[in-house]
Amino acid sequence: MAFFGAKKEEEKPSVKETPAPPAASAAAAPAKPSAVPQPKAAIPYGIDRAIQLMRSLPQTQNVELVVMVIKTTLESLKVNVSDIIEDAIAKERELQTRIGVLKDEIGVLEKQVELRVDEIVRLEAAHAETTSVKERLQLAEKTVPAGGSEAPAAPRKAAS
Repeated sequence: MAFFGAKKEEEKPSVKETPAPPAASAAAAPAKPSAVPQPKAAIPYGIDRAIQLMRSLPQTQNVELVVMVIKTTLESLKVNVSDIIEDAIAKERELQTRIGVLKDEIGVLEKQVELRVDEIVRLEAAHAETTSVKERLQLAEKTVPAGGSEAPAAPRKAAS
């Protein structure tokens, strides 16, 4: 019988070891620093599986007892709890980094929104002014005939 959803011995995923690269090929290709982080080696039982396990357990008042049973069970399955804790610390760092990146992106987007709102305010003011002037010109066009039917006033002679 498996405790807490642990797989039976024959169902456990096997951890395959990858052979070390030959020394000749390592000398031929110099190591380059990579900007892309290399994926960490998968541990058989990490924080993600521990989270799944904790979610599947009933929420009780006696957390210490549950933790003790989990620790004992994992250790009986040759799972090192300190490895899970190290995996959790690494995951926390990754999550914090991602949160920081997203907050920075949001800051940039908020600045862009602010600039666009300012532009909308300026455009709406220009639109209102344009509409006002257009309406006044239309009013002027209606009140004064287009052909200029009024005769221009004769120039006055200066009194001498």
